[in-house]
Amino acid sequence: MRRLLYNPACAAAALLCVAAGPAFAGAVYVTLATNAEIGGVRLRTEVSVANTRTAAGPVKTFFIPTNANGTIRPAGNQPATLQIAGGTIQVLPPVADGATGLLEISGNPGFEVSARVFTRGEGVFLPVISSDNLIPADGTAHLQGLRRDGNRITSYALVNLEQGQADCTVRVFRSNGQPIGAAAVVSLPPLSHRQFVDPLAPETNLSGARATATCNRPFYAYITTLDLTNGDLTFAGPGEAASSTLSRPGEEPVQIGTCGTGIDCLQRTGAVFTPSRSTPTSRISLPFHRNIPYTKARLQLDVKVGSWASQQRDGIHHLFTLARGDSETRLGYAAVRGPSRNFAFFIHNLGLPGEQGNRFQQDNVQLQNGQTYHVDYTYDPGTGKVDFTLTRNGAQVVRLSDSETFVDAIRADGQGYFVELGLAPLGPHAPTYGWTYSNLKVEFFR
Repeated sequence: MRRLLYNPACAAAALLCVAAGPAFAGAVYVTLATNAEIGGVRLRTEVSVANTRTAAGPVKTFFIPTNANGTIRPAGNQPATLQIAGGTIQVLPPVADGATGLLEISGNPGFEVSARVFTRGEGVFLPVISSDNLIPADGTAHLQGLRRDGNRITSYALVNLEQGQADCTVRVFRSNGQPIGAAAVVSLPPLSHRQFVDPLAPETNLSGARATATCNRPFYAYITTLDLTNGDLTFAGPGEAASSTLSRPGEEPVQIGTCGTGIDCLQRTGAVFTPSRSTPTSRISLPFHRNIPYTKARLQLDVKVGSWASQQRDGIHHLFTLARGDSETRLGYAAVRGPSRNFAFFIHNLGLPGEQGNRFQQDNVQLQNGQTYHVDYTYDPGTGKVDFTLTRNGAQVVRLSDSETFVDAIRADGQGYFVELGLAPLGPHAPTYGWTYSNLKVEFFR
């Protein structure tokens, strides 16, 4: 049986696309290309490009001033082309005196870009924005460590990485979580950089503050803190998630790329997760490529059924979620309902517009406590099919299929992929305390 599901948190995400000539492989952006003064302190950005190949080759550069529309390029203001000899590094010419903005750089594979901003001393590292580290549309950037005390001031900046206007919401909080002022709504021109110098004024003794930014286009955000007395500068980009596939001491290492030619793979043998009241869910990041299309995804997992939730025996007991970006953008989600309901179902909604999802259900499915079931789920845009099976000791218990997908390939759109196991008790969702999820294998086919 199939029906459309309402998913309230579902949101489409956009992929950064920058026009480039056929000889160039997209573009990257230096976040803070500057040669200007703030409070009497001059900031000067140095950008270097290394040609790691043996043959000479060109790179193109284009400077986009702060607040300017980076898509407007009249005939007299076109990208400059530089030839860089093989095996050499070239420092790019500085931007004009008094200027601040974005520096666009594009070149063939084999060119590496790095950047630093100087006040005094050795300079401060600047990230180079690409499709790998941008914040996706409707994502949130968390900036930490804003301060304004003595002669130290923090500047806040937003970068719109798409060729349409971006509308962003910025909020600032004290270290105790209390908001500072109301949320600010900011509009940015297409492909643009906007800097807010000393936005914490008139605060005089503020440290450890944080800011969040959410935009409807792919974007980037950062802060700089400058000491006006000695010129010391610090740079901070968006915070990173406190979870990854790197294993802690005592945990089994995650195996990546062990599944054969043309297959990116994550594999964990043995027990992967046992939910408890203190930790009802686990999210496992999949370190797969974000800038290539995959033709198929397959997830396999063993689930040992513990007891049904005491307060909600017929609730939704989770098997897995395979998702992109957030828990609502699902390549696959499967669960069972316990005694008196006794059915299994799966959902997928990747590529569906708005807040829709395709759901399939099989009735009269009675999983037994203490028994281990093998999950096998395949999402295959190449054939347009989605298959979900559940077996016990090789015998089929559940078989559900969909004859259509809504994308022609699996793409990250600048976001990451992950697997989630277990549900927090909320509404019809029942916790799976004491269940055991083991022998996880996720394969993405190129």
